[in-house]
Amino acid sequence: MEPYYEGWKESSHNKVRCLQCHDYSIPKIVLSSIVYFMGYYNPRPIGDVKNESCMQAGCHSDRMVNSVVAFENKIKFDHSKHMGRLLRGKMLRCSSCHSQIVQGNHIDVTKETCFLCHFKGMSEDKAYTGCPSCHGVPDGEVTHGGYSVNLSEYIKTGIECNRCHTKVVKGDGRVDKTRCFSCHPERMEKFDDHKFIHDKHVSEKGIDCFYCHQKILHGNVQMAKPLEVKCDSCHRKLHSGQKEMYMGVMAKNVESTPSRMFAAQVSCDGCHTEVHFIKGRHILGEAMAEANEKSCLACHEKGYDLMLRSWKRNIENLLLYTEKRFKKLPYKIMKDEDKKTYEDMDFNLNFLKRAKGIHNVEYAVKILRGINDFEDKFLKGSYKDRRLDDLMNMNTSYCTTFCHNYIKKDSILDYKGNDFPHEKHFKKFGLECTDCHSSQKHKETTISYEECAACHHSDDEANCKRCHFDEATLYFGLKQKDLPKIVPDVMAASEVRCNDCHLPTEDSSSTDAISRCENCHDENYKEMPQEWKI
Repeated sequence: MEPYYEGWKESSHNKVRCLQCHDYSIPKIVLSSIVYFMGYYNPRPIGDVKNESCMQAGCHSDRMVNSVVAFENKIKFDHSKHMGRLLRGKMLRCSSCHSQIVQGNHIDVTKETCFLCHFKGMSEDKAYTGCPSCHGVPDGEVTHGGYSVNLSEYIKTGIECNRCHTKVVKGDGRVDKTRCFSCHPERMEKFDDHKFIHDKHVSEKGIDCFYCHQKILHGNVQMAKPLEVKCDSCHRKLHSGQKEMYMGVMAKNVESTPSRMFAAQVSCDGCHTEVHFIKGRHILGEAMAEANEKSCLACHEKGYDLMLRSWKRNIENLLLYTEKRFKKLPYKIMKDEDKKTYEDMDFNLNFLKRAKGIHNVEYAVKILRGINDFEDKFLKGSYKDRRLDDLMNMNTSYCTTFCHNYIKKDSILDYKGNDFPHEKHFKKFGLECTDCHSSQKHKETTISYEECAACHHSDDEANCKRCHFDEATLYFGLKQKDLPKIVPDVMAASEVRCNDCHLPTEDSSSTDAISRCENCHDENYKEMPQEWKI
């Protein structure tokens, strides 16, 4: 015990008596003394400090109230989320993380314990609770591989951290049986019963995790390289514009928008698969890899090859249209502020011509729309083309012209558990894609139930069962497969329809049905529905 006693004397706890932290009753002290004098004691004693000892009055009693504390790298740690509850089936103790209470600096955190819980059993690019649970949503620009990107804008597009941070841990935290032998070689039958082992060792005895587990190290162990082709070793910046377009960076005053192919980590040679040799310009000849429709079909269904042609044709038309209008701008009479914007738009236009918008159609259209908006400030309605303007505004014609005309679509889709006739809303009722979907984030549905109700609840002829199938089944007693027969509600048997109670008016919504009971019944009936709920 001498080194442990000396460690205590040098620590900030040297005024705290042993028994204030260690749960040693008189019988335990007597038993320990007997074991010690008989020579059977463990030369490496394990101090058992229970949570109650740490959080007693005068010590850390407010820790679960003022639970959030600052940790390393701007991480905020919340004690209330880690204590008093099962985490991955384990109940932690104060000493699970603060294992150096008196042997070292008091309250120091063994951060490897964090890594063990968050990464054990996960792939080497993921954490059990996800990266944002500790690191939050990143912001600001970072530079990697010679390219600068705005992380918050990247995250908004749906790209996950592990697309770039491909390996964030080293080690797997495994437990070797040889670790068990150092304490009790005769008891190994429970080795694979992880719950039992953790209950006994961690929750009850407060054994340090690394008596058993190997450590897991966390950090930027391996980052993805920005496009794996190594052309740059000879051809300096030959394709830098195309790379930047593909990554969705570089244009001025346009939010970063990485290509969906880049987000899927498809490198240049994933599409540029057809090699043509150019002889006569070098003693060994030169080669050029082209992209064509066959590359699309190697991964995608038929129709994506036609999509590629559409991208080429429409981006070229939009670029010619925008460039023609840009040449009409009166640069000489512009204010200084407008001249600066003009120069930014001129940079964007030249960047797009060099980088080829087909490498990132969505980013290219956003660049063109920014230039077009600036042109409108001076040219108003002059030299306009309505069809091309619609493409740049990213409404229905943009979605269909660039992509959705060429791929197979289901006419009936699921929307929050309801069959949604997508094609009918689009073709028959003339809704724009952006009436229901985000123009900024692909596939994101933005329409709310209230907006649906603006049409569906507009008259008393609506077919309620289309959307409220479960309610209609219960109310009308509709026969369902594999379910016993349901008796219709007494109101349904009396031919009271849904809209007799739920039809909205200018003064009330469809959910104010209870207030309408007195239209047919005496006022006491208004209390009944509340009793039914209870």
